[in-house]
Amino acid sequence: MRSTRLAVAGLVAGLVTLFSAGSAFAYGDEPIITIPGGSAAAGVQVAPGGEFSFSGTFGGAEVESYSASLLGENVGSGANTTTWSVSGQAPNENGTFEIVMTITTADDIAPSASGLKSGFVPVQQSYTKTIKLVVGTGVSDAGAGTGGGDNASGALPDTGGSNVLLLAGGAALVLAGAGAIAARRRHS
Repeated sequence: MRSTRLAVAGLVAGLVTLFSAGSAFAYGDEPIITIPGGSAAAGVQVAPGGEFSFSGTFGGAEVESYSASLLGENVGSGANTTTWSVSGQAPNENGTFEIVMTITTADDIAPSASGLKSGFVPVQQSYTKTIKLVVGTGVSDAGAGTGGGDNASGALPDTGGSNVLLLAGGAALVLAGAGAIAARRRHS
């Protein structure tokens, strides 16, 4: 009878542990700048002194605001969006220039039931990203990306698995241990 109670208590403790995990507090993901047909790292080609205009999306995060500048001049901005756009005039000399994008995200994940609900202030994070602007002769398409590849956005592939199997395996080991203890005590 005592070993049965021990096994039931172990089972209840394992189930309570499995299903009572609170929500985790973590910062949001860093935004990834995606450019159709290319990548921010590979750059966008433009003719010297020519007008450029291109756009893309923010991947991996909800963006509260962004601003973009080229050589200190504003070339784009926006708020509460998942897309971005920049436009302006390229420098007259050949070379590689950087469009600097300052991105602010807000982590508005609600706290767990045990946390404070009133007066919750989202955590704001700022990131600085760059897009290469390649200015060169013989380039006529102002929006063509030069990058490519299977994963041009720079995002890591989703190779992780579910933790449910690990939790179930751990619970099975706890139950097996409780059963072994109960059986050993029965024979003693």
